[in-house]
Amino acid sequence: MGRRMPQLVEPRLPTSFLPAERTPPEEVRRQYELFKSLPHFRAVFDSIPDPAVVLNKTRQAVFANKRLLEFLDVGRIEDALGGRPGELVECARVSENPGGCGTTEFCVTCGAARAIADGLGGKKSVRDCVILRETGVPPLELEVYSTPFELEGERFTFTAFKDASSANRRRQLERIFFHDVLNLVAGLQGYADALREEVPNHLAERVVEIAGKIHDEIEAQKTLLAAENNELPVNPEPIESASVLSEVAFMYRRLEAAKDVGVVVDQNAENVRFTADPTLLRRVIGNLLKNAIEASGPLQAVTLGSRALEGGVELFVHNKRAMPPAVQAQVFQRSFSTKGEDRGLGTHSARLLTERYLQGKIRFVSDERRGTTFAVALPLEAPKLDAKSHDRPTDQ
Repeated sequence: MGRRMPQLVEPRLPTSFLPAERTPPEEVRRQYELFKSLPHFRAVFDSIPDPAVVLNKTRQAVFANKRLLEFLDVGRIEDALGGRPGELVECARVSENPGGCGTTEFCVTCGAARAIADGLGGKKSVRDCVILRETGVPPLELEVYSTPFELEGERFTFTAFKDASSANRRRQLERIFFHDVLNLVAGLQGYADALREEVPNHLAERVVEIAGKIHDEIEAQKTLLAAENNELPVNPEPIESASVLSEVAFMYRRLEAAKDVGVVVDQNAENVRFTADPTLLRRVIGNLLKNAIEASGPLQAVTLGSRALEGGVELFVHNKRAMPPAVQAQVFQRSFSTKGEDRGLGTHSARLLTERYLQGKIRFVSDERRGTTFAVALPLEAPKLDAKSHDRPTDQ
């Protein structure tokens, strides 16, 4: 595979994004020798499973790992020295400006160029990017990781490239699946409502209830996957804790598991007005309440409550049974459940939504004397989320 690496250019060459100037070849070679001389550096760098490169302050390769050389189909690291990432992977845009990679108008929206710029600016960065290549060659769908560091007073960035094509295809299939299956469930709910009106009996009520549960379970899984993929939108608005608790209690009293369990709102609960995404908060409290109901015995009550904190609010769910120590140690793990295989998303989802999207904290206490209480603490004012804190831009 031939490399298209422009020759040394002058600093005054025009650029639409990042500086065009390059480090002279002899200086690039000196920087390469600097890394080459570090004890065990090559062995450690080669142990990284994804293609990775060390870039200098002018975004030129001064060291590369074995995986990158294999990807570029070059036999020696010297063949990659001095090249910029887009030039090494043969980005179709690099020839559109004499300054090469990072200087074209397309580079302004390139996730790789922005991640590298972040790294050289002293900030760790992860961005998604699609790199178009020559006709007939598939584009590269990548997650680009950039980490800044200094060595002997010189600024560098470590940049790794993770293939994101399979993950992107999976996400697209997930979106299509959820869209289609939710449309089918909406149709089922419509027919169930019509059946209840035509034949008002217990069987029709059960069909409506089950259709509603199917819809809720699918929406819960859709929310969880979006949260784990850093794609979940957050829409905060003013709400009151009493309203959230009463709505969730009403919804979950209808569960089959709750027919012998009392679901009550604490009479001493403080009604606190605050700002948060009500849909996500109801999902969090609902997951905790569902777990508490399933953990309770007949005639045992599950209690919902809230109290004011300094600068915040705490909502809690309490049931009278204690969790064994082994369960407590694993309670927030994604795959752990006391209810069998293929379960265990309730507390994991609650923690993920609370800490990443609601900007709060979740905790629990559990012992034989007090039972089990899960508590969610949130600020009174939901802080504005930096898009980069839970979402990564994707280039088109």
